[in-house]
Amino acid sequence: MSISIWQWLTIIFGVVGVVSVLLAIRFHRVRRPYWAIETGVLIRDFTSGFSDLQVRYRENEIKNFSVSVIMFWNGGRETVRARDVAQTSPLGIIPREGVEILDARVLESNNPAGGVRCRIAGPGDGVGIQFEFMEHGDGAVFQVFHTGTSSDDLTVQGHVVGAGSPVKKRVGNKWAGFLLVAGMAGFFAAVGSLIGAVIMTVIGFTRNWTAAWDWFRSDVTRSLPVAGVVLGLMLAWAAFEAVRTTTQPKRLKFTSVSRPE
Repeated sequence: MSISIWQWLTIIFGVVGVVSVLLAIRFHRVRRPYWAIETGVLIRDFTSGFSDLQVRYRENEIKNFSVSVIMFWNGGRETVRARDVAQTSPLGIIPREGVEILDARVLESNNPAGGVRCRIAGPGDGVGIQFEFMEHGDGAVFQVFHTGTSSDDLTVQGHVVGAGSPVKKRVGNKWAGFLLVAGMAGFFAAVGSLIGAVIMTVIGFTRNWTAAWDWFRSDVTRSLPVAGVVLGLMLAWAAFEAVRTTTQPKRLKFTSVSRPE
């Protein structure tokens, strides 16, 4: 069977289109401020039956005490500079209403030349995030002590010109969902093939192999649409999880929450 010139052109333009899309994704320069958070609750709803027993952090009497680790980084390929942060909406770690930030510090930065630092503006205020610049993959890990009880009690807000507000991400294996779908699809395909082979063998020995083959073709024809819908839904779920999840920036350790020294 020969391939016509139009079929060759279709194949060539298709390959060129796919390569162009991949190159555009690879070299498209944008700013993408991301953040992720983990929280450990050390004291929750402290009450005492003794009038002289109190829990304080420095001079503050508290009932809840939590430690959050927040990672902030530039996931885009365009460098974010200090001048790119809107003065009317600076970057900062903002507590939910009723939650007080007690202290904060920079645990580590994967590019010290970027000058990442943080400071608490005042009692009850958020933590300002400042830096000179963040190149692709640059970021820092902050440790925040506060009176909240979950990761939902803190958010990273602000506005970066050309990128908008920082986007919350989950740190992990970006392709774990696809690997899971591939593994599950392979498992079910193997089980289905084994069951089909057993049934075909039984029909072949009890009747004839022509009847067995007819059964197999009709069964597969009925099953393919259902299998396609199920696999499509699984891939859609995996793609959604991949969008929500991002890989950890190099030279940054998003470790579990540590206790204050």
